[in-house]
Amino acid sequence: MMASLLVSILTAILSLCKFHENWLNYRSSCETLKKEKHFFDAKIGEYRLTDDPEALFVERVEQFISKEHTTWLYLTKKKANN
Repeated sequence: MMASLLVSILTAILSLCKFHENWLNYRSSCETLKKEKHFFDAKIGEYRLTDDPEALFVERVEQFISKEHTTWLYLTKKKANN
């Protein structure tokens, strides 16, 4: 009885804080940035077509970070309004 109550409370807390959703978003972001780094290191894709691959790399990473930040702000404001 006590164990089921504890599990229920922990499940509610995890659901409320959205730890799983946040973890999935974090992992997705991490994998996207890793892929970008591999493309840059191998000079493939858009990196082989440019005269300044370092500048392109910084631009692409900054665009991604900006998009992630905007999404985080949106979700945080949405969560605060609920």
